[in-house]
Amino acid sequence: MRTRRLLAPEVVQTSTMDCGPATLTSLLAGFGIRAGYARLRDACQTDVDGTSIDALEDAAAQLGLQVQQVMLPADHLELDAAGALPAIVVSRNPDGLTHFVVVWRRHGGLLQIMDPAVGRRWVPAAAFRRDELYLHEFGVPADAFERWIRSAAFGDPLRALLSRVRVPGTVLDDYAARDGWQPLAALDAATRQAAATGVRGEAALRALADDPASIADEHWFARPEPSPEPSPESSPSPESSPESSPDLEPELDETGTVTIRGAVLVAVRGRAGDPPDPAALPPDLRAALAGPDPAPSRFLRERLRGLGRLRLVAVAAGAVLAAAGVLAEVVLVRALLSADPGRVVPALVALAVALLALDGVVAGQVAAAGRRLEQGLRTALAGRLPRLPDRYIRSRPLSDLAERAHRLHRLRELPALVVDAARTGTLLLLLPVVIGLVDPRSALPAACAAVLGTLAGWLFLPVQAERDLRMRSHVGAIARCYLDALTGLTAIRAHRAEAVVQGMHERMLGPWAAAVRAVHRTAAAADLVQGAIGLGCVAWLLAGATSRVTDPAALLLLVYWAAAIPALGQQLAVLARRFPGLRSVTLRLVEPFATPAITEPPAITEPPAAAEPPATADRPHPGGTRLRLRDVEVVAGGRPILSVTDLDVPAGAQIAVVGRSGSGKSTLAGLLLGWHTAAAGVVEVDGVALDAAALRRVTAWVEPGVTLWNASLADNLRYGGDPVAPLSGAIIDADLGPVVDALDTGPGSGRGPELAPGPGSGLFRVLGERGGLLSGGEAQRVRLGRARNQPGRRLVLLDEPFRGLSRDRRRQLLARARGWWPGATLLFITHDVADTLTFPRVLVVDGGRIAEDGIPSALAADPASRFRALLDAESTVDARFADPSWRRVRVAGGTVAVEVDA
Repeated sequence: MRTRRLLAPEVVQTSTMDCGPATLTSLLAGFGIRAGYARLRDACQTDVDGTSIDALEDAAAQLGLQVQQVMLPADHLELDAAGALPAIVVSRNPDGLTHFVVVWRRHGGLLQIMDPAVGRRWVPAAAFRRDELYLHEFGVPADAFERWIRSAAFGDPLRALLSRVRVPGTVLDDYAARDGWQPLAALDAATRQAAATGVRGEAALRALADDPASIADEHWFARPEPSPEPSPESSPSPESSPESSPDLEPELDETGTVTIRGAVLVAVRGRAGDPPDPAALPPDLRAALAGPDPAPSRFLRERLRGLGRLRLVAVAAGAVLAAAGVLAEVVLVRALLSADPGRVVPALVALAVALLALDGVVAGQVAAAGRRLEQGLRTALAGRLPRLPDRYIRSRPLSDLAERAHRLHRLRELPALVVDAARTGTLLLLLPVVIGLVDPRSALPAACAAVLGTLAGWLFLPVQAERDLRMRSHVGAIARCYLDALTGLTAIRAHRAEAVVQGMHERMLGPWAAAVRAVHRTAAAADLVQGAIGLGCVAWLLAGATSRVTDPAALLLLVYWAAAIPALGQQLAVLARRFPGLRSVTLRLVEPFATPAITEPPAITEPPAAAEPPATADRPHPGGTRLRLRDVEVVAGGRPILSVTDLDVPAGAQIAVVGRSGSGKSTLAGLLLGWHTAAAGVVEVDGVALDAAALRRVTAWVEPGVTLWNASLADNLRYGGDPVAPLSGAIIDADLGPVVDALDTGPGSGRGPELAPGPGSGLFRVLGERGGLLSGGEAQRVRLGRARNQPGRRLVLLDEPFRGLSRDRRRQLLARARGWWPGATLLFITHDVADTLTFPRVLVVDGGRIAEDGIPSALAADPASRFRALLDAESTVDARFADPSWRRVRVAGGTVAVEVDA
């Protein structure tokens, strides 16, 4: 299919940062190109700071669409003359953050919008421009802008706007004949102000255009005065970063710049002539075309099938029989009024007992099915998360992943919901039949009540689902606000920022309350319409039945059944309204299972002796890993953050890495560990391409942050190491003996199998939430002890391992650590430049590049080297704090003492 569909395919984002891939998936599907949403997410290089609009444009072009990123005046967006639709458009959320939507078509005064946060919406064009459209400011060369403003791309939409204010198009020709771009820009702004203020006629418009000072700032697309380029803060981050406008941005020259302010969009001109060649696509895009993501219904069917197909069929059949039995029970009650009670009552009692037993069996099986479904999903998710790619985990907020796991319990309701819907639907289907058996002419109004009432409820479902999703998105934002407030509680109190957090929360509550009201209004409207339809059909039924049915018992039965039809229709609609919420939970749950999991790699074993050259001065020991980086570039958020032309780290080498904050030191370690992926170049380990998961299994890593669990000190030390290995070596080498003794004396200490009663039992003392019983320096040594408890590693990455410790203790621990893993390759990343002078080699990282690579003493002797500059800067800071004018406070053993000079 090469033409676009009438309706944009709905693709709801499964994460708060995934609006870009979701809009791209919808756009491709609208032109008949099926692509997997989860893999498009990876292809668009989505990061925690969002998706680049440039990445969306590139991916769309590679997948077979003719696209162009442009900036347009806001009111040109919906004009046919501008040819801007369909397009991915940068919009603005109520909280001020930017967001991607697909503006698919214009239908009269309405825009059809596929919003990945809520689904398809129909919004008045003026309301979208006023309340949602993001306007971006950008500086462009004046000569390039003049060429564009004199082209048909600008002139045709402006003629359409002129006709709206009853001005002939010849006025445009008049202003185009004048010199420069300013007359046309003034005419454009004057036309916009005339439309907003109700001014009509050529004379009035010319008066406005010839007096630019009378035109309000908000009506200018191109401002007549030069303006500096906007700061990075003004770009639409985190959800998008429109860094270029291909129509208006050649290289800047000396002719000056024009500041334009308008909508940012990726416009689609149609499908490309030839379909893309999968072999020529990047791996992620190739995988996206290989197949769509699994549907939520198919995912749940597969999980329910694991509970036993026969059991599920039996439960469904039991629910249907129970519904039919209710009608039979009513028939027996009616017979009781006209037949011999001695025969009817035993049958009625027997039927009631059978139905009660059947209900009990069905309820028990439904509860068991829900419990097993939740248990199976939790087990599968727990097994899946550790095997997800590093990129998947990094690119999602932790609150988002936690919320998915939390909401999983809602799927326990699914079997009960299906059974209740089957039972209610059966009753609604059978009631017109049994009514027809009592009075054939009443069957038609009964059937109309059942069909029309149910249909009315289903017609409201799309609107209800959209508003329900919008409400849930606000609930998720508020939940993240709570989580951020709790995790940052110490900083909030320290900086007296409670009012800021409270204000942020109150601003979120307004849109949330509006979304909740919209959900309730829609539900009330659906119930009202269903009730009105049902009441009308019941009145129609009873108006005819009262004149035809003479038996009082039969008439009473008709009234009872007829009144039950609208109630059952509303009950079925209430059940149906719960399905969109469960579908949303399932959509978010499907994504981790749709993402290809990494297989458990074999550990990188020590290469055989024949595969490695003998030990030399450059290669001290064959036990370490050899690392080679060639033409490597690491990109995050569309920007390069590390570039390495050629780096060779011999096996067993010990190398220090220094540089200023943000220079790329930790990025180098993250590249080896898999936290970053090379966008270009080759990373080799022992002569083969890097397998980060396999390398991590033979790596001891001291991470920059400190993560302590609410568990014992022993468990924290064994985290990531041998769970039964003795801890004495780690405790001694990491100077944790005093910590164990201090914990031993406190209340609540315990003993473990490794230690006899008495001294040392503090090793099994629970440290509290985030290690609350330890000081900052003690926690730092715990992370060092973890690494020490992992002997036999072939690669050691020490990233700021001694942060917060005194200089003497740092140097003492560093000297020890260099001997803990004999023969391993060791990279020591630090800001303490003087501590690296004892290393045989140092790398100086600056601006994401390795600026210097050599012997520390030689670099220190070169006054022009960056290494020397770092040493001097460190010495300057030390000298400043050595000034005797500083007042010194010494803390020892929990006692604070002020040092007094003699």
